[in-house]
Amino acid sequence: MDALTGSACRRYSADVIKLALYTDGVKLKKSTRHELWVLGATVLDLPLKIRSAQDNFVLIAAWYGTTKPIWSLMETFVNQELGRLILVGD
Repeated sequence: MDALTGSACRRYSADVIKLALYTDGVKLKKSTRHELWVLGATVLDLPLKIRSAQDNFVLIAAWYGTTKPIWSLMETFVNQELGRLILVGD
């Protein structure tokens, strides 16, 4: 069973776009303390083979600094932007 589209996801209406969010960080050079962190997503309502393709990964936000991202700040930004971009109609 696909955990990302299993019973937990089936509880939501078909009118909802379900996203799986991913984050990861990497040092770009050994000689620096700076790291690049990305927050990305894939749409869950795609077949597994298509959903996991690199071309279907959507970059939502990036953080570059000497500390890990402040996730509450990133969450606020993402929620505001998604709310601004997604229109719900009849």
